[in-house]
This record gives sequence, C-alpha cells and structure tokens, in this order.
Amino acid sequence: MKYAIPFIAALAIATPLGAEVSVTTIVDEIEASGGVSMGPDGHVYVADFGATLQQAGGRNVYRIAPDGISVEVLNDQFGGASGNAFGTDGHLYQSDVARGEAHRIAMDGTRTLIAAEMASPVGIAPNADGSAYVTNCTVNRILRIDADGTTAIAAEGAPLNCPNGLAFGGDGALYTVNFRDETMVRIDPATGEMQAVAQIPGGGNGHLSWANDRFYIASFRGGRIYSVVPGGAICHIAGSGEAGNADGDGPGASFFRPNGAAVSADGDSFYTNTIHVIADGGNPGLHPNAVRRIDGLLSMLDCPDDRIVGRAAGDRVADEAQLRHIKTQVWPGYYRNQDVEGLSAYLGPGFVNIAPDGSASEREAEIAWVAANEWNPTNFRYVVDRIDWFGPDLVMVTGRGLSERTDEQGRPCDHSYASTNMVRRAQESPVGWQALASHVSGTQCVVRED
Repeated sequence: MKYAIPFIAALAIATPLGAEVSVTTIVDEIEASGGVSMGPDGHVYVADFGATLQQAGGRNVYRIAPDGISVEVLNDQFGGASGNAFGTDGHLYQSDVARGEAHRIAMDGTRTLIAAEMASPVGIAPNADGSAYVTNCTVNRILRIDADGTTAIAAEGAPLNCPNGLAFGGDGALYTVNFRDETMVRIDPATGEMQAVAQIPGGGNGHLSWANDRFYIASFRGGRIYSVVPGGAICHIAGSGEAGNADGDGPGASFFRPNGAAVSADGDSFYTNTIHVIADGGNPGLHPNAVRRIDGLLSMLDCPDDRIVGRAAGDRVADEAQLRHIKTQVWPGYYRNQDVEGLSAYLGPGFVNIAPDGSASEREAEIAWVAANEWNPTNFRYVVDRIDWFGPDLVMVTGRGLSERTDEQGRPCDHSYASTNMVRRAQESPVGWQALASHVSGTQCVVRED
C-alpha cells in the first residue's frame, strides 16, 4: 500500500489569552466511554466502550438530550460499543470492539449486523453508497465494509498507529487519528494511498468530527480539543491540559481523557465524554464518565494567533499543480516582463540565488538585475522533474530550463540548465508561496547539427 509521511512539526503551545468558548457538563455521571455522535433528531448518542481499554465490556448506547435533561438507553446488546457515526440513511453505525462487529441501529433501537470477524474495530465512517469504513486499531488497518457485508482492506501499515477515530472530510477522503501517537492521516478511499497531514499535540487521540469545513478532534492524552483545517491552522479550542473536569471558559476548562467528538447541526457546539477518576500515567479505568458540551465553535472559525499550535498539510495534488504553474509560468513571467513588483512579492526576505560557479546573489541583487536587463529567450520552457516535501509548508522543486539560443560563435544551440528551488507556503504572497533559494547548475548549450 502506498503512503507518504512528510515531517510535520507541531508548534509550541502558547498560553491562550481570552476566549469566546465555554464548557458545560450536561451529564455528570454515566458509564459511557465510547464514541459520541450527533443524531438527525438533535440528540447526542454516546456509546459505552467499557470499564478498561483491555477488557471493554460496555453494552449500552445512550440517547441524550442536547442539554442533558433526558438520558435513555437506545440499545444494550453490545460487548464493547466503541466508535459510532450517523449515515445519510438516518441510522447510527456502531462498532463493537470486543466482538469484532459493526451494526446499524435504527432510531427505535433495533440493530442489524453489517460485518463481523474484524480486528478491534473502533472508528466507523458510513458512506452514502451503503458501504462503511472502520479502523482496526490492533492491526493498523482501515477496512471497507460493502453493502453485502463483505470486507476488504482499504489501507494498512504506517503511518497508521492504532487508528482510532474515522471520518470523511470535505474532499471525500477518509481521515483518521492515531491513538498511540499524535498523527492525523488522510486516506484516499479509491487507492489506499495515505499521507500524514498533521500532528495533534498531546500524544494520543480519541475521535474526530467534520463540521464548519474543518475537523474537530479530542486529544485523549492531551486533555484538549482542537480544530484542524486541511492545509490550514491547527487551533486550540478548549482545555487547559491539566487533568480534571472543571467547566468554565474554553482555555480554562479541564478535560481528563476526552474521547468522543460530535458537532451540533448549527456548528456551534461540540460534545465529548471524559473520565471522572483522575489517574496519573498508565491506562486508567474508563468509568465513570461525564458528557461535556463546548459552545462557541463559530466564534473560533478565524483562529486567533495565540491559539494556533501548528499547521496541517492540505490537498497535495492541488498544491503541486499550483507549484508547477508557478515554476513554469509565473516565475519566468516575472523575468520576461521585468515585473519587479511581482518578483519582489514572490522572493522571500532572505532569498539567495546560487549560480553555476558557486557565487551567491541576494534578493536585492536579483531584483535589480531583472529591472536592468531584458530576458526573453526563444521558446523557453521549464520542465518540473520532481517535487519533494519537507513538511506541509516547505517544498523543493527540481527541474530543467530549456530554450533556443546562439553560442559565443553565433551558432544555433539548444540551451539547458538544471535548477533546485526551495519554496515555502506564504499567505502574504499573492501566489500563496515564496521562494527561499534557487541553485542553478549544469548550464550548457549544445550546437545543433544541420
């Protein structure tokens, strides 16, 4: 199975200042340690994984009013009710980690087995075509469940590391978060290709939910809630990181082992479940639990700078198409048109150009040369040979410049050179990227034979 693992560093977590987010406990004590989903009826559905990670044993799936005023058992026939999610058919899809099963539950509580004999299914993501996908934590695998109940491996191996929560993103891809490390992984359902797209601070993740054009993620070990915009910011929504279950404003509230992730239909409230008994290290017991609601998500759509803790990789295909366009069309156009303003915005403040002889010229010299010299070789074209990623925002573009010229004796020749270009993502640039350095080498002009 193909996969790519770019290095993605999480920035140091700044102490958040001010907040428009509040945290409220809606159910103070309940045995419900599994997944959390928002139903089409506006109720919150919470599963019970069980008392410990090793034994599971949770039988119940609960239906809870959004204010917590009513709690009822929807179904009590599970052996370890783990992750869940609603399908477009209005049914709740529920994994059973202990029995290796997945079920579809109607709103009257009746359930239908859709797959069995799976290895520790946790997260589940139903598809509109009647299929579903599940994470298999212990074997680092994503399974596809077809409408007829047959299963097939959709993806497996690194960078999966006990994949936990699972959900579709706005681009139609699957996204999962690992329980045993900080990695968020994008999976192409058609090919199984995987890409590590973000590092969620905290050391281990619960579940995730897609809403407001972003993911909301419960950091199980980090005790915080984050939002992740593909290709954008990782934003600290709530949680002090201290072990506890104190309500209050977003950054001041505490969460001990938040697990589930569900967002209300209006996009403003997030629901999760936490563990009551605070335990240091190891694998604490999972019971009893509290159900918590975080209000004010919409006020955080434009994440304040002091709440941004990292960045996520975006759509790699779209990014590479843009980078190819910049290198083959936009960048040469600055030189051809003597566009000093455009070039000034594109070259980063510390830009360095290294010539074939090893000499280096800085940004100001490069801009001055363009202002003073015409450059328009015949039939110039740039061919991109490869694009290498060093994180979500740093790229090396390698290729060849080709044109028709005359040599020193005036003979027609085919001119070529190789170049390596370091480019970073930059919101301040009109084209979204800035050049950091360029190295030209292998310049030659081969005389044409008549």
